[in-house]
Amino acid sequence: MLTRLGIVSIEKLKSVRPYFVVVAFIVAAIVTPPDVTSQIMLALPLIVLYQLGLWAAAALERFAPRARDEAPRTA
Repeated sequence: MLTRLGIVSIEKLKSVRPYFVVVAFIVAAIVTPPDVTSQIMLALPLIVLYQLGLWAAAALERFAPRARDEAPRTA
């Protein structure tokens, strides 16, 4: 949604992906009990969802032009 609205670019999301992985493990460590297995079981789906979101944003950008690109131009 953020890429569709033009708030953030896909390239920016790709560049902060390593930081998101660290944040996902930190959130998992805070939310789950002190068990490495449960932390990984929470962090990995977060990372997978982030990657799926990147792929979905790229697909939407490729196949659905933005509204401002579709607007008729008057000149």
